[in-house]
Amino acid sequence: MDLIESKIHLINDQITSNFQKINEIGVLAGLCGLALFNFHYSRTFNKESSIGNTILEKCILKINDGYTKPTYCNGIIGFAWVINHLIKEKLIDDNNSEVLYEIDDYNHEWIDFSVKDNNFDFFHGTIGYLNYSIDRYTALTNSKDLEKIEKSITLVLGYLSELLPEIEIYPNGSKKSDIKMSFQNNVIFGLAHGISSIIFILNKISTIPKFNLKSQLLSDQYLAYLLKYKDDTNSCISLFPNFLSQKGVVKYQSALTWCSGDLGIGINLLNTSVRYNHKENYKTVGIEILEHGLHRTTLDKSLLKTDCLCHGYFGAYKIFSDAYKTTKKEDFLKASNYWLDLGLKNITINNDSDLTILNGLSGIGLTLLDIYSSKKLNWEECLFL
Repeated sequence: MDLIESKIHLINDQITSNFQKINEIGVLAGLCGLALFNFHYSRTFNKESSIGNTILEKCILKINDGYTKPTYCNGIIGFAWVINHLIKEKLIDDNNSEVLYEIDDYNHEWIDFSVKDNNFDFFHGTIGYLNYSIDRYTALTNSKDLEKIEKSITLVLGYLSELLPEIEIYPNGSKKSDIKMSFQNNVIFGLAHGISSIIFILNKISTIPKFNLKSQLLSDQYLAYLLKYKDDTNSCISLFPNFLSQKGVVKYQSALTWCSGDLGIGINLLNTSVRYNHKENYKTVGIEILEHGLHRTTLDKSLLKTDCLCHGYFGAYKIFSDAYKTTKKEDFLKASNYWLDLGLKNITINNDSDLTILNGLSGIGLTLLDIYSSKKLNWEECLFL
């Protein structure tokens, strides 16, 4: 534990010294991810969260000076998600919610635009925006504010209903000129950009009673589509491909990652069964997918080359660790220990280190705080975990 604590302090030192280098403000690839780490760090070690507050103030100044990037990953909606999360976790006062009301209307506009643009990407499109709206739904009491969110949810549910048959016949015969997942016109299967994130958001929508039946039905249909591309022969490196290309090419070589590989898909289905729909088939399939990844420990099988949370050793650790906490299966604990050890041996903490949640020290630091802290921190909600 001494090693883990020392790494956490070093990470906080690097963030304190170098956060000014980052230009974007979003939660996953921007300044707010650094603030998220610092606030949880400060509570864990009973320290003043001065850097976290300074970062949030810097984000507000950037917005006031004309910063306009909207996305959850990089931009304003990611900033808003962090403010809402910090209020919910009582890490900042709820009077900070005043800054969110104008952003709420801005977010609804971007949901409308993204649907019209056929962009349902989690990081940079509809799903990221709607994720923030649903979290706000539980915090709001004004009926007009709630109705605006319900209108956005209705729009997205209608859109996802129309999108499913388009995806099912993709790439042959699709009427849509461009299916926007990630940055390519491909059908993506993973949690960061594709089908798995749709399944997650549909089940999160189902927590609102008036949308429960429709959203769960749609989720089951998207799960059926996802499982059509599961390799049941166990003859390939991965059970799922990264994507289905415009030429119909499917390669079962996805890395052992949160973002686009089997681990993100498996933990998403497991968590969805436990938190939202309580359906046994989601849990069974989720565990099966995760178990397939247990023995992918060599580079040629894991395809992991870095320490980060998104697609590295600490991401594999985090997912297997969460799977163990849910299932109590010892094999998941062994796998989590393996990837944690590899992550700690390979972590690089210096002035050139990436500082973000996705690719850098904030994500690693939050993961290590999970180990060190006696309390559940809930930061992983920003990654649908």
